[in-house]
Amino acid sequence: MIRFENLTYIYYRGLPNQCVALDNICLEIKAGEFIGLIGPTGSGKSTLIRHMNGLLKPTVGRVLIELKEVVMKSTRFEVGMVFQYPEDQIFEQTVFKELVFGPRNMNLSESEIKKRIFEILDFVELPSEVLESSPFDLSGGQKRRLAIASVLIMKPKVLVLDEPTVGLDPVGKKSILQKIKQYHEKEKVTVVLASHDIEEIAENVNRIIVLDKARVKMDGSVAEVFSRADELIKIGLDVPKITKVFGKLKQMGYNTKLVYTLAQAQAEFARLLGQRE
Repeated sequence: MIRFENLTYIYYRGLPNQCVALDNICLEIKAGEFIGLIGPTGSGKSTLIRHMNGLLKPTVGRVLIELKEVVMKSTRFEVGMVFQYPEDQIFEQTVFKELVFGPRNMNLSESEIKKRIFEILDFVELPSEVLESSPFDLSGGQKRRLAIASVLIMKPKVLVLDEPTVGLDPVGKKSILQKIKQYHEKEKVTVVLASHDIEEIAENVNRIIVLDKARVKMDGSVAEVFSRADELIKIGLDVPKITKVFGKLKQMGYNTKLVYTLAQAQAEFARLLGQRE
């Protein structure tokens, strides 16, 4: 469980250009949830998730993981964070050194580390031949997979992802997100996905938290949040394209349900066609 208690964070506090990035945030994320975090640029998403593993310290309030206050040293293995750009995360000379850095700091045995390396390479679909390569010689998609692998190899209880598919083509995006969802379902970990891609959020998460102007604007199930389309659009966000299509059908007089994924759209089309027969 992650709890934010009256969390406020101010950049450049006390200076003329100080900025309130988070303003009295009160939230609770239950163990095993898959959370989507959305909001317009500057709403505080990245600032919020950086409090989850102690990269930032609250100006006011506190953040708790399983009722323990977050301190970077004590939570670094419990909360794994994948940054928006892999280049901000990878730093070692070889892929092998990148992967073993975390497990060795956890004082795992070399046999356990070796086992985890080959398990995680298989999971993220990276060939073992890249182990002696420089991480910076990998393709963009491979760097992204390596960044995720270097976090998952430590088997964190909480996985936090900041725009994990930026710059990838549609096939690459789908592949990465399928792996993340598969890991969530298999390991029962808590996942927090911060993204500007509304379709990405709709297809994967169970609950959405919307930030706007440093505060929580909405918090609810995917259906509850997307049912407030006008409010989302007003603050500069959007709803999935398929949701808009079914919204138009409803305006035309069709008795349609709220739809926000392609699978739901297929089922709803089948239902509507069945009513006409």
